Amino acid sequence: MLNLAERVLVEYITLLVKMAMDNFTNHQAKFNCEHLCDLQILLELSCILPLLEFVNVLIKFAQMWNVFVFGLVVAINFCQINIFNMYCDKNSKFFADNF
Repeated sequence: MLNLAERVLVEYITLLVKMAMDNFTNHQAKFNCEHLCDLQILLELSCILPLLEFVNVLIKFAQMWNVFVFGLVVAINFCQINIFNMYCDKNSKFFADNF
């Protein structure tokens, strides 16, 4: 999922142009184009990337063959702390309250 979100952001302009070109013939393309032009959706997509990166690291760590339970608990706690600091803590979160 992380790679998909990164790819969408890298190819956002191309995707937007394609949806705008298909806008006249396809109702779903028109719907998608309107949502792609929404600034709040673009910002939310950008803000979810750090969350996906933390979860991706946790999943890769959990899939290692030599992980013990205590190591996994520590990794989960570390992931929770980072996510809390980035999204919930009023002193350190990186986007405004109105999102």
